[in-house]
Amino acid sequence: MMERYPSYRFISSQAQLYQYIQQDYPEVLAQIQERVREGRWEVNGGTWVEMDTNVTSGESLVRQFLYGRQFFRELFGQDGTILWLPDVFGYSGALPQIIQQAGMRYFMTTKISWNQYNRFPYDTFYWQGIDGTRVLTHFATTPSDTWFYTYNGYLRPKEVQGTWDANSGHAFTDEVLMSYGFGDGGGGPTPDMVEQGVRLANTPGAPQLVMDTAQAFFERLEDKVADKALPVWNGELYLEYHRGTLTSQAQNKRANRKSEILYHQAEAVAAAAALLGEPYPSQELLRGWRLILLNQFHDILPGSSIRPVYEDCTRDYAEIRAIGEQVRDGSAAAIARRATNDSHALVVFNTNSFALTDLVTLSTPEGLATPVLIDCSTGNRLLIQAVEHGWLALVPDIPAYGYKVLAWQDAAGTVKVEVPGELTVSSSHIETPFLRLMLAPDGSLASCYDKHAQREVLADGQRGNLLQAFEDKPLGNDAWISTFFTLTSAGRSTTSRAFAWWKAVR
Repeated sequence: MMERYPSYRFISSQAQLYQYIQQDYPEVLAQIQERVREGRWEVNGGTWVEMDTNVTSGESLVRQFLYGRQFFRELFGQDGTILWLPDVFGYSGALPQIIQQAGMRYFMTTKISWNQYNRFPYDTFYWQGIDGTRVLTHFATTPSDTWFYTYNGYLRPKEVQGTWDANSGHAFTDEVLMSYGFGDGGGGPTPDMVEQGVRLANTPGAPQLVMDTAQAFFERLEDKVADKALPVWNGELYLEYHRGTLTSQAQNKRANRKSEILYHQAEAVAAAAALLGEPYPSQELLRGWRLILLNQFHDILPGSSIRPVYEDCTRDYAEIRAIGEQVRDGSAAAIARRATNDSHALVVFNTNSFALTDLVTLSTPEGLATPVLIDCSTGNRLLIQAVEHGWLALVPDIPAYGYKVLAWQDAAGTVKVEVPGELTVSSSHIETPFLRLMLAPDGSLASCYDKHAQREVLADGQRGNLLQAFEDKPLGNDAWISTFFTLTSAGRSTTSRAFAWWKAVR
């Protein structure tokens, strides 16, 4: 269509899609690059994919911008300044800061119009993040055939007029943005749509339609509102709809979070190894991170995709884990080899940003009749306890993003000090200095007695640690609105633990 319609402009926002084209259709990529040079194909969007921003971690959000903009520059020698997320299920209040720090200036969406109860009050405004950063934001207000705005406009006259009429920002600007084309299901704009656009460019009684880039629109908008008191929305852009996406496909959400934690560990240990002269595995980490970012797409991670997508995800997360563990464990082994020459030595790593005292599970050392564990930095013996298949050691003060060298020694012939246990466990009873718990045959708590307060915690006839399941059956949109979830008693979760690596690779 670009040969037929010189005024036609096109935008595609996701770096991942360009990488697919680069891999599978290099001749098509060459044509796209030519259109980009002409200024008719817009390189914009800013991120690797149009990602979920609710479940995705802050680090991953930053990586979306980092790898997306980096790829655009490598492929086209340019990138845009608009975060283009028309269809994401709510927007984190951390995004304005990340947008600005990534070198971008604008934000576009339509999704908040889908609110279940309250119409969002503005269509052109400054979005202020949790740190005070402000980003110029514009909502496309193209009416759909239902009750919300859409990013799938068809350039029919009623939609062009409806987009203009619905927008609440006329006091600030005489322009509104309208995207068009078949979005869901693919296909993009059709010749019929472009023909209608050409005719609506000068139709009496209708808003004048100009085919232009989103970048040019936002730059003009910024100039027009520079001296005006544009409204400000502070904090999260919360979507009052599709809340089931926060829990649907929980196994995928779990795999995403475990991948984020694993790659944090892998990069921390690999960086430490690089300081000791080991090569940094940048290509391996890039491959793994791009797979993580791909699976954060706003229908994949939220759980609203079809079954074959999650079959692909299972394979992707297996590859992500294999890459991350190879980098982490290989780097840890390299550090351990450099850190000690003692065959009984081991290294405990802490990939948190704070010093850590933690329990570490260790295998039983060979050839030691009465093993004791020594902190090589202080010479102190550490508290250890024999457990099934090894030992449990309490390792104090492991430095942030660092490691501590420990060594097993043989204490044969020395007096063994017995530490009285304060925990007793049986099939029906658990007792600590603070609580006495009685277990029912099904594993629930029949009694929870607080020894300090000298009272029973559970109400008469009630059970604790009781698993409950509730099923929500909506009228439609099961993956977006319905979710099957469980409730349990509160527990403590640790996102990152210390881990040990032997000098010898096992």
